[in-house]
Amino acid sequence: MGGWAVRNEQLRTQRKATSSPSGSGQAMSRAELAAAVNEYVRVKTGRSGGLRGSEIGRYERGEVRWPSKLYREALRKILKARSDQELGFFPTPRGLSPHEARARAAITQGSLPPPPAATPGSHLAGVQVIAQALIRNDRKFLVVDDQGLGWSHLPGGSIDGQPVHSTLLRHVAEQTGLVATIAGFAGVVDHHHSRTGEVHSVITLVFEAHVDITAADRDELRPGVEWLALAELAERDVRPAALKDALLSGADGSFWRPWTI
Repeated sequence: MGGWAVRNEQLRTQRKATSSPSGSGQAMSRAELAAAVNEYVRVKTGRSGGLRGSEIGRYERGEVRWPSKLYREALRKILKARSDQELGFFPTPRGLSPHEARARAAITQGSLPPPPAATPGSHLAGVQVIAQALIRNDRKFLVVDDQGLGWSHLPGGSIDGQPVHSTLLRHVAEQTGLVATIAGFAGVVDHHHSRTGEVHSVITLVFEAHVDITAADRDELRPGVEWLALAELAERDVRPAALKDALLSGADGSFWRPWTI
C-alpha cells in the first residue's frame, strides 16, 4: 500500500472497550474479534467467514478503510456501534487516498473545526516544512539545544525542497554526530510563530529513527545534545510545544497536532 496509513483509533478503542469472551476480564483480542465476526457470518449465511486477527490489525492500522458490507455489519453488532463511522470506517471513492476520503467524510459530517482566525493586523508570511527525528533509548528522548537560545528540539531541520529522507539523516548527523536510520512515520505537528506582525506557518514531519545506541551510551554526543527522561522533558522548553505535548501524552501510533491560535 502506498503512502502513510492513518491509524483507525476508533476501531481499536471500541475493541479494547469490549470484554474478551473468554471471561478473563481482559479486552477482546484481535483474534477473538475475528472469530466473533466469522461466527456472525456463519450464522447469517451458513458459510464460514475467513477473517483473521491479522486482518483486524490491518483495519486498526488504517490499511483497510472499507471492509466488506457483511464484515462491517458484524463488527457493528459485536462492538455495539451505531454506524460504520463510529468504527472509523469510511468509503474510499475511486481516485482518493484513504486520507482524502476520511477528510471528505469529516467535512461532510461537519466534524472538522473551523479554520483558526488570524490575529488582527497579521498576515501569513509563508509555510516552512521541517523534518525531525524521534530517537528513543530506554524511555529517553534525544534532543538538541538550539544554539544557546534556551530551548531544545528533536534533531532535524528545514527540508528546503530537498528529499525528506536524506535531508533528515543529514541534519541528524550534523547536529548529533550519530548515524541514524529511519524506522517509520511518527506524526505531524502543524504550528506557527509570529514575528513583527507576520505569521509563519510551520509543518513539522516527525519520523521514528534509530541510532547506534552503544556509541550514544559512550558519551560520544556532541555538546548541546542529550538524552531527556520523560520527567526532564516535562520541565524543559522543548519546541514545538505541541510536539512536546504529544510525547508527554504517550501518543501511540501516528499523531497529528493541529494549528491552534
